[in-house]
Amino acid sequence: MIAGELAFLICTGQDLNIRYFKAGAVVLGFMSHLVLDEIWSIDLRRGLPRLKKSSGTAMKFWGESGWANFVTYGLVLLLSFVVSQDPNWMGKIETNVKKHRHTPDVAVEAAQKLWR
Repeated sequence: MIAGELAFLICTGQDLNIRYFKAGAVVLGFMSHLVLDEIWSIDLRRGLPRLKKSSGTAMKFWGESGWANFVTYGLVLLLSFVVSQDPNWMGKIETNVKKHRHTPDVAVEAAQKLWR
């Protein structure tokens, strides 16, 4: 979920559907990898299927480290909030850019002074 939310935030653009699609593709890629890890944790060499020691480690929702769990779920909550507010924030930024489009950029002014 964290990777999908980061992908959504990194892929900027006007069309939210494309951003959702890209984020979903990242989540699908991560999930397919984890599912394949779990499938390969089943040992079928001796006729009867048995679980390897690595079974259940790829897709777990809670680990032994309380601090790691806290940080992970805190990051999920923070990124979920940012993603949910992103279209609103981007709309406000876009409005400010359109309003101040006539104002020259400081970096452009500095580059023009250097070339004069």
